Amino acid sequence: MAKLMPTDWLIAHRCVDLSADFGTEKVGDIIDRAVSLENTLDSMKARFHDGFGIETDLRGDCRTDEAGILISHDLPVKGKDCPTLAEVFKLYQAAATGGCLALNIKDAGLQGRLKPLLDSFVIKNYFTFDGAAPDVLVDGKSGITAFGRESEIEPFNAAHPTQVLSNYQTVKGVWLDNFESVPWITKEIIERQFKNGKDVAIVSPELHPWARGDAGETMLRVWTQYRNALTDLRSTYPDRRMMLCTKLSTFAVKFFNEGALA
Repeated sequence: MAKLMPTDWLIAHRCVDLSADFGTEKVGDIIDRAVSLENTLDSMKARFHDGFGIETDLRGDCRTDEAGILISHDLPVKGKDCPTLAEVFKLYQAAATGGCLALNIKDAGLQGRLKPLLDSFVIKNYFTFDGAAPDVLVDGKSGITAFGRESEIEPFNAAHPTQVLSNYQTVKGVWLDNFESVPWITKEIIERQFKNGKDVAIVSPELHPWARGDAGETMLRVWTQYRNALTDLRSTYPDRRMMLCTKLSTFAVKFFNEGALA
């Protein structure tokens, strides 16, 4: 029987998996201690080996004559060694497990550097997101797979179906982000995107402060809603993906596919 949440739909936030420590203390404390593991080649290699995707941060690299792309959430500082996107793609290609790559665009105008790398390494299972609206539009016109965003501050405008989100017609999916403590990503929200032929990628609650103050109870309540929604929608939309970006990818495999803590 097919998994409800295939491993390659699970996207390790900044390439980290903290499942081994889950449930032992406050989620926020676990995450805070693991900052040094984020966006490292070792973390990426481990996630690729296990078949997971990763979420990572792209910035322009102007340190050499041959301009490339660096992996760094914050602005790179002098003396800090950051991986390059080419190094990431080499690891991904070597692992050959095919998890989805969520490429968080931190600098504008990277299309001319990104598209040749995607083509050279034959990267297919990926999407860019978080770029400014003009960049998202250019991504679509450049043949780059981009996702739009929906959140409390970027609402879906159902009254204007051709302008429901920035560049909605050009994106292949939607990044759903619940910033505040009132969960709003319901089955109906997910199905609305599925009906329009869009995949979704949901930001897991533990990535925001409102779900970090306990040992995971808040997150699990929300995950249960997502699991129920996907269970109900799978048969009607068998070709649509509901991906999850989380720092607990190994635990998520068990939760969504084996009913852990149901």
